[in-house]
Amino acid sequence: MLNSSVAEFIYRATFSGKQNGFYEVQPGPLNDFPIVVPDAGQSSNVSTLVKAISKFEGSPALEQLLNGLVYELYFPDDLHARGLRLFDAARGAGLDRLSGLEGGKLAAAAADFTKQNLAPGQPLRVMLSDLQTLDVVRIIEGHS
Repeated sequence: MLNSSVAEFIYRATFSGKQNGFYEVQPGPLNDFPIVVPDAGQSSNVSTLVKAISKFEGSPALEQLLNGLVYELYFPDDLHARGLRLFDAARGAGLDRLSGLEGGKLAAAAADFTKQNLAPGQPLRVMLSDLQTLDVVRIIEGHS
């Protein structure tokens, strides 16, 4: 969560910038830093996806899905109003089947998941594309 586009946006808005992209973190604003607590299913999906990304390196589609899940955690009303339910779609696509896998098995399963569910035209991929049209996402990513 703390390495997400959402957190980066909050860092820039909250803390003083320093050279080389560092921030001066002050205790007062740090106390107000919003941390979303996912439910058990969401937490499992995020953890599974992070592990999959670490084993199946170079998968921008998996990273985009992870960012999308973080957006849904922080801005569920915005996403749900547009019919974007990434956690539900990822579970329906079988992301849970990657849970508990390790090493080469995880890398192979992540590659299969990506090929089957994150290829152009697939429902989950379409949702990720639609996500980019939301104002909150465009503002955070600097495309407004």
